[in-house]
Amino acid sequence: GMSLGEEIVTGDYYEKHMALSQDGNRLVVGYEGRDPDDDLQDLWVEVIDLRSLQVENRFTVIPNNSIDVHVDVFELLPDGNTLVIKAVDDNMLQYWDMTTKKQVGEFELGVQASVVGFSADGSLILAADDDGNAEIRDRESGERLFYKSGIDQYIGPYSAGFSPDGKTAVLSGSDVMVIWDLSTGNAREFESNGQMTISPDGQWLAMYYGNSSKIYIYDLPGQKIAAELEYPDHCIDLAFTLDSSLLIVNAVDTLLFLDPQTGETIHSVEYTSFDFDLSADGKILTTFSLDGTIRVWGVP
Repeated sequence: GMSLGEEIVTGDYYEKHMALSQDGNRLVVGYEGRDPDDDLQDLWVEVIDLRSLQVENRFTVIPNNSIDVHVDVFELLPDGNTLVIKAVDDNMLQYWDMTTKKQVGEFELGVQASVVGFSADGSLILAADDDGNAEIRDRESGERLFYKSGIDQYIGPYSAGFSPDGKTAVLSGSDVMVIWDLSTGNAREFESNGQMTISPDGQWLAMYYGNSSKIYIYDLPGQKIAAELEYPDHCIDLAFTLDSSLLIVNAVDTLLFLDPQTGETIHSVEYTSFDFDLSADGKILTTFSLDGTIRVWGVP
């Protein structure tokens, strides 16, 4: 089973964000508001070494030097040191160095994105807005490689990501899921209204469809639905374990480990979590709840 989560007590300062490095050694926590000592305000971050559970750095980041500090992108690049943030209602990504505490670059998107995803090597960016527009860009050159409009989303997109080999991009939204074959540029649409995740081996895509209380397992290479799992509970997020043999489901008050072929619950942990992140090696899972607590779990 999972080892009991080591607790990191953090502040409950308005909205909170979390980004985990791929190696599971570093966690960056972002806060919107003032810290208790009134030393920091706006958007500020704590950089935590998960091996020692000690805070490495603590500093203020102000998106675009604006009074609006709400952010909808908060991600660490594969180097584990560069934080990417974007303010709401802005189309500029900002890159911040977590060691020097300095801004080290920026990137202008062609859409006013509400979700952004990066390929495993950090070279590609998938961005989508609330008006049905999505694009894929090369992060180094800035070139737009693919663009799609007219994606019918009543509320908007929820998540964006790539297969491990970077050959497939996936956008999940309130009504439609788009699976983009980057070798051909063809984009297929599926009915969906929930979160999604791609297995580390690139074989499976798991997508939650709340309207029918099901989790669909999609065979990416075969381009077909491989399994339909009955799932009546609420689903906040999904992730596969490293060997792709188990699907981790955040069901608000429980972390479930399901067999992705049968839907059988193999393991469960009672814990109220409002977000989680899994390291690339599948060994570290971080969760946080609204009481300001972050836990670090060891995954077998």
